[in-house]
Amino acid sequence: MYRALFITYDQQSFPIEDAVILLSPTLKRRLQGEWAGLLFLPPFSSRQQAEEKGEDVQIAEVSAETYLKLAEWCRHHLEAPLQTPKVVTSVKDGSSFDIDPWYQEFMTSLSQEELFEMMIAAQAWDIQPLLDLAAKTVATMLKGKSAQQIRELFDIENDFTPEEEAAIKKEHEWTD
Repeated sequence: MYRALFITYDQQSFPIEDAVILLSPTLKRRLQGEWAGLLFLPPFSSRQQAEEKGEDVQIAEVSAETYLKLAEWCRHHLEAPLQTPKVVTSVKDGSSFDIDPWYQEFMTSLSQEELFEMMIAAQAWDIQPLLDLAAKTVATMLKGKSAQQIRELFDIENDFTPEEEAAIKKEHEWTD
């Protein structure tokens, strides 16, 4: 395959792995659009010429660490596809998953920042199984938490006055 490099926002370059391309319809379309048929980089007449020349391509902006984890997830998913999880836990909370142990370990090993970068990349590149798993992980992180606990978890400043907060609580008493 041609040499297209993923350039991260921290300016590291990695070959775009086939596993990532295979799971990302967005990357497939982009690469096919830029290099007709994923075979040759214009103006080259052969794959060998394209590989020898090598072209750097910035596909999206994530950190090098996130790209490497995303590529690891994609490689594993191609070998052992994720079954739709029934239960997902929050990151690093020690609860159990109702999914394959590898996926459980993968999700619980992510920091909150890594989890959100993975979600951004999965959404941008349309890697739906990863996006679904990451979204369920975040939803589980929020489950059962108060507004104040969620603010603390995500470091969100409370910009409501005490009066506004009281009015909102009164308006939504049914949610308690």
